[in-house]
Amino acid sequence: ALAAAPATRQTEIRRSLLQQMDPNTRLQAPSITATNPIESLLSQYNIPADADLLFFAELMQAAEQRSQYWQGRGQRLLSLALAMNEQAGLPENPGQLAAAVCMHDLGMAFLPLELLHKAERFTRDERKQVQAHPRLAFDLLKRMPQWEIAAEIALQHQEHTDGSGYPKGLKEAEITPGALILAIVDTFDARTHERAHQTLSKRPLLRAILEINSLTGRQFSAAWVAVFNRTLQLKPELGRT
Repeated sequence: ALAAAPATRQTEIRRSLLQQMDPNTRLQAPSITATNPIESLLSQYNIPADADLLFFAELMQAAEQRSQYWQGRGQRLLSLALAMNEQAGLPENPGQLAAAVCMHDLGMAFLPLELLHKAERFTRDERKQVQAHPRLAFDLLKRMPQWEIAAEIALQHQEHTDGSGYPKGLKEAEITPGALILAIVDTFDARTHERAHQTLSKRPLLRAILEINSLTGRQFSAAWVAVFNRTLQLKPELGRT
C-alpha cells in the first residue's frame, strides 16, 4: 500500500502518473500543508489526513490544472458530498467517500486536451473514451486493500438509479451510498459551473437545484435528492461556491 511506502516511492508514483498526462499541459502539483483547504475540510469531518488521502488530494489538485474549467472543483464536490453524508447520518464511511471524490475523475485528466475542451457533441468513439474514465480510478484504488470501498464509489459514480448509467447499468439498490451522493454533487457542480462541451448548461443556482429534483427516480435517488435539498437549506453557502 502507498501508506506504507517510503516518501521517495510515493513521489516516484506521483511523478509517473503526472507524466502520463498531456505533455503540453503544465501540471504543478501543490504541496499539501496544514493550511491547505482540503486538509482543513478533512479535519472538519474528523477524517484522518493520512498519507494516502493527502496523496489523493495532491493528485486531484494537480489534475485540476489540466483545464481552466476544473480549478477548485474538487473542493466544492468534497464539501457538498461530506455535508450530505453527515446530514444523512453517515451511511458511507467519510474517509472512503473523500478518497473517491478526490480520485473519481482522475481518468478524465488522461484524455486528450482537444477532447476535454471540445465544444461540439462527442462522437460515439469519443463518448466511449469519456465513459471509460471511472475504470482508471477503480483500478488504482483497487490495488490498495484499505480503499476498496472508495474504488467501488469511483467506479459507480456515473450509474443511474433507473439502470441507464454506466459502466454496468446498475440500479439504485446495487449502487453504494457514496456513489449515489457523488452522482448528485458531480452533476450539480457541472450545472452551476461552465464546462467546455456543455457551455450552455451553466445554470443559476435555483434552476440547477430544480433540475436535480426533476431527475429524481431516473438519474438520482429520491432519498438522496431529499438529503441534497436539506443540506443546501441548512448550508446554502455550499451552493454558492
